[in-house]
Amino acid sequence: MIDVTGDTAIVKVTDECFGTTWTDYLTLIRDGGQWQIVMKAFYNHAHDRA
Repeated sequence: MIDVTGDTAIVKVTDECFGTTWTDYLTLIRDGGQWQIVMKAFYNHAHDRA
């Protein structure tokens, strides 16, 4: 998922890494024509109940 407003964006990425599923939430700012990550929050799904 990507949501862009002007020079600000939020990205949600879910992937497999280190034997578990992770969901990352990234906040980005466009500066000088390039996107930079300014904040990251994440969730490790390893302890989710089935």
